Formats: sequence, structure tokens, C-alpha cells
Amino acid sequence: MQIDLPSSEQNRLAALAAEAGYESVERFATEHLLALAHNPKESDFAPLTDEELKASLAMCDESMAQIDRGEGLTVEEARKETINQLRSNNQ
Repeated sequence: MQIDLPSSEQNRLAALAAEAGYESVERFATEHLLALAHNPKESDFAPLTDEELKASLAMCDESMAQIDRGEGLTVEEARKETINQLRSNNQ
């Protein structure tokens, strides 16, 4: 497979890969494309039942309370954690 990108986009991907600790932009792109390929489509999900919706809303409320208590992650921490999880899943 070959993907053609403008040089400005190639440079942006290279910078993102370096920031995330990847040794190559190719590995960075591969891992992200694999995640995209394995991510279910929205149409694959059935609507939530009333009980599932209630449970989901309760989880959201608890998450917001955790953030208010300072227990959340920064965006950068969450991004790094996600990248590390992707790496460990693809090894």
C-alpha cells in the first residue's frame, strides 16, 4: 500500500510521531491505521436500552466527579497512555 501526502502533511505526521516517541513515521502511521481498521463503526452498535443509558450516564457523572476531585489525566497523559496501550496490543 502506498499513501501519497503533501510534504506539509508528511512533516506534520513526522513531528507527531517523534512527539509520541515513535522511531519512524511509518510505524506511527501503521499503528494508527490498524487501530482505525479495527475500530467498530458507529452503525455496528445497537441503540442503548434505558437501563444501559442510565448506567452510562452514571459513569459519566462519576467521571466528572473524578475530574472535579483532580483525579483525571491531562490530555497529554491520556494520549501517552493510549499510545502505550496501542503499542502493547500490537507487539
